[in-house]
Amino acid sequence: MVELHTVDVPTMQRAAEVLGSLGVAEPSTDPAARRWSLAAPGGSRVLPVVVRALDDAAVPVEDITLRRPTLDEVFLALTGRTTDASHTDLSPTSPEEDAA
Repeated sequence: MVELHTVDVPTMQRAAEVLGSLGVAEPSTDPAARRWSLAAPGGSRVLPVVVRALDDAAVPVEDITLRRPTLDEVFLALTGRTTDASHTDLSPTSPEEDAA
């Protein structure tokens, strides 16, 4: 996962446009944190491509990192669903339902 932080929201949006055009993956943005992230299936091979694209487009970056995705991010990528408990019915079945 490539993750970057920018000074302001317009710069973050510009970074998302530039990197979205790379066709690696659809970027995810968090305007409140001025954070942008991109799945990096190529791992460390994707980082120089990202840095070069941002530099070529003159997009200033406050911080950029390469990190492993969380289990939640992997689950979401594989299933398209969140791990939020409110979306899961974990209630026990009644004895009548079990007998049916």
